[in-house]
Amino acid sequence: MFHVAVLDGDTLIEGRFKIEGSKEPKWIDWIDSIGEDAGKVIPAIYTLSQDIFESAAADPDMKRPVDFCGGKGITIRGFFRICG
Repeated sequence: MFHVAVLDGDTLIEGRFKIEGSKEPKWIDWIDSIGEDAGKVIPAIYTLSQDIFESAAADPDMKRPVDFCGGKGITIRGFFRICG
């Protein structure tokens, strides 16, 4: 499960995900539980290192991205560890 909120506590998005790490690039499917994409599968790819998680996600009903170049309907996100 995932939950993303801003500092004042407002929830931006939440849901669950399914990982297929044996693919190359690795696959992740996001399934939002709130908002306009609630219940839809959002096909994505990801990379994970010690401190960085990056993903490229297509809009629902689009094909899964094959790289991290972006484009119409593709959202690129990166998260990094800031402590610990």
